[in-house]
Amino acid sequence: MDFYQLPLAIGSATVLATISSLAAPADAFLITNTSSSWDNAVLSNGSIVGSQGLAAPSFSTEFLNVGRESQVRWGDGVYAPDFEWQEVTKAVEDIEVSSYKYAAGTGSNGWYWDYNQRDWDYGYLKTNKRYYQPTNYRLVEKTVTEQVKVSLPAYTAKSGLGFAGVENLNVGAGDFFNIGTLKHFNETIWLNGKDAKKVDFALNLNFADAALGAQTFDFALNIDETKNSQAVCPYQTDAGKGCSDKITWDFAIDSAKSFEYNGEAYTLELVGFTDQALSTQVINRSEFQSSGATFVEQFISQEDGTSATSLWARLIKVETPTEQVPEPTALLGLSALGLYVIKSRRDRSAFAS
Repeated sequence: MDFYQLPLAIGSATVLATISSLAAPADAFLITNTSSSWDNAVLSNGSIVGSQGLAAPSFSTEFLNVGRESQVRWGDGVYAPDFEWQEVTKAVEDIEVSSYKYAAGTGSNGWYWDYNQRDWDYGYLKTNKRYYQPTNYRLVEKTVTEQVKVSLPAYTAKSGLGFAGVENLNVGAGDFFNIGTLKHFNETIWLNGKDAKKVDFALNLNFADAALGAQTFDFALNIDETKNSQAVCPYQTDAGKGCSDKITWDFAIDSAKSFEYNGEAYTLELVGFTDQALSTQVINRSEFQSSGATFVEQFISQEDGTSATSLWARLIKVETPTEQVPEPTALLGLSALGLYVIKSRRDRSAFAS
């Protein structure tokens, strides 16, 4: 998958200052686990499925928990779900025989080997058949691994998004950390108005500190479900496949949510996606720069398959300004000092940086 460079997020609402705290974080947080939930899928037919609209499932949209992964699925799949091959390991009992006793005859009872049950049984001996009674045997357990067909549930033919969190993060203020894995299930669906254009995405952080407990931060992800029949695909597309899709977020910081710790207010900032392997789940700014890795804000997903990427975030201090918020032109100058203006969830109008 290809990504593009991450631009500085500048919107209109709250000023968040991160100047000195990012360079030398003084506060550390132990996050026991992260998770997510999905809500309010905005479909191309104008409908909203979720708490602010129609109840799910509706218009083929459903919210699921598959193992430890939360999912939202949408659309009518062009291809019906089939099956997949899975390896199944099972233990079977066999009989190890060291000696036999011959038994035969008509109309007599005795031991015989039941080929259906794979076991010795005592019963009536059939005419003109030879059977053997073990005089010294033991049961032997054998492990057998075989490939079996496993039917797939109907939702696997739909497109969608999934998120699986992580556990046991020791994070300093300003540190970049892998908050979990985001997946895009890019199945071929009919563009009949049931494809999702946007969906609410809540990230949950459970802190070991009982005073902090669980904190939830709300975001929104945009989905560009492209038409596969286009002559020229808008995003990088692998040869022989339909046009790839794009996932982006609506804003990088939930300006309405923060929590207090040691007299300071903190909030969560989404930093970007990366498919590059890093040696640790938590990394500070200087270590990240020296690693040569990059963060990007767009997740490009190829058609007819599942793509996955790591989602990175950081906890930053929030400073509420005491003076009037500067005009947009002044904010552009402040951005070089590390100040961010974040989109309000009520006023999404934005200007280019």
